[in-house]
Amino acid sequence: MALLLDIQNASADGSVSIATLLRKCLILAARLDSSILEDWIKYEMDGYPSDVSVPQYRRIELNFKGTFSGAFGSGITNAPIAPYIVEKHSNNPNISTFHCRQSIASLETLSKGDPQNLRINMDNMGLVLQGKVYPNMALNHFWAEFSNTALIDIENTVRNKILELSLNIWKKYPDAGNSSDSDLKNSIGEEAMTQIFNTTIHGAATVIGTSNQSINHTTYLNDKGNLKALAELLIEKGLNTQDVQELETAIQKDPAPIDKNSGFGPSVAGWITKTIGKAVSGTWKIGIGTGSALLEAALLKYYGLN
Repeated sequence: MALLLDIQNASADGSVSIATLLRKCLILAARLDSSILEDWIKYEMDGYPSDVSVPQYRRIELNFKGTFSGAFGSGITNAPIAPYIVEKHSNNPNISTFHCRQSIASLETLSKGDPQNLRINMDNMGLVLQGKVYPNMALNHFWAEFSNTALIDIENTVRNKILELSLNIWKKYPDAGNSSDSDLKNSIGEEAMTQIFNTTIHGAATVIGTSNQSINHTTYLNDKGNLKALAELLIEKGLNTQDVQELETAIQKDPAPIDKNSGFGPSVAGWITKTIGKAVSGTWKIGIGTGSALLEAALLKYYGLN
């Protein structure tokens, strides 16, 4: 049976583990010579490194709870704590979201059994909250929790995305399902595969790469304000001369950002949007996540802000 059809059947068969399904997809990525698909599969199989942003479907909303003690033996156990309070006093508006980096095999193990809440110990953060929740009580233990059904949702999402990916390939290239495994790369071009992957797995706005990975081992990193070095880097990464000339014009039109949180000027921001659109369409042969991270990091380095 052709590999693509085998993946479709395995995706629809709930008895086939997701780990097994991902290994089949790893073979597909090799047959297609698709690095963007291969990276995603390896992250799902082995876990997401700390310097790689996790997809949206792996972001879980947390509930916070604590155990408090007061005078004369008083106390409160498993007291809910509003996320707003934690976000405010931690100065971290994203602290209520858990980025699940574990491998699919780990999630499958954790999600088995009766529904239960999984805990993340946050006693160190509890020191910041002392006196902020109940002023007259001490916060003895502080943790975040979420239901293991959230892990089941991640597993189902990965299975569904693999099925959707294989079906989208088949719909756009009907003969691919009947091709021999060795002919898959010839049936589906690299640009087309990049576009199918971006729209199916992550969508246009998700970043899976990182700025550090994208611009690693370049000589320009410490060369603030060097347009020539910036241009050489971007051309090396697949942009054409016209793209780079348009960026140079945009940089000259805009004032330099004050810091990395103030955002780029309107001309540079418009150029970034236009360029990322090329990654989405497959014209720029780079993943949408890697491309957006690369542009942001390169420009921040150019302005001396990273």
